[in-house]
Amino acid sequence: MTSQYYVPYGWPVDEPRPPKPVVVTVAVALTYLGVLVSGLKAAGELAMTLAYRTDIVALLQEQQRFQRNDNNGMDMQTFLNAYVTGIPVVLLVAWLAGGVAAVICANRATRGSNGARITLAVLAGVFALGSVCAGVFTPVSVLSGHRSSSTANIGTLWTLFSIVLGLVLAAVAVTILILLLVPPARRYFSPGPGRRFATDG
Repeated sequence: MTSQYYVPYGWPVDEPRPPKPVVVTVAVALTYLGVLVSGLKAAGELAMTLAYRTDIVALLQEQQRFQRNDNNGMDMQTFLNAYVTGIPVVLLVAWLAGGVAAVICANRATRGSNGARITLAVLAGVFALGSVCAGVFTPVSVLSGHRSSSTANIGTLWTLFSIVLGLVLAAVAVTILILLLVPPARRYFSPGPGRRFATDG
């Protein structure tokens, strides 16, 4: 009497994982590059914010003299002091959290983790939007109205550089997002319905 073996309905079919496509390698490399450049940008924002702390407060006090309502001026001064003090901490924490998460996901994605690919794609989309906002709403942009030519020139130059760098980082993030979603990348990370890669067990 011969025995028969049946494959249960829905049992995944094993198949070998295809070679890693170039788009995945480029996406991971751009991720590391983006984290590094964004870190340098955050450091520049931190340095400029701290360097212009006195000028920003002085500008507020100068504007306050032309205001009729002193209470509004005091509220504005309190807000600006809190903003100038808190923004370096916010930038540091945001960059550390996003940078560490991106590096971890990139490292796991290069080894074939589909969950890491999806998370990295989401992070790239969020980072693209954040880069645009950080480039446009740079902390030292408030110095554009300062009447001191030296601080205004330096502040304006950094503002323009920060905007351009933010747009470049946004373009890099969008590129990473696209590279992770194209068919060759999807095929490398996911074999499709009813299939699994033999090496995944």
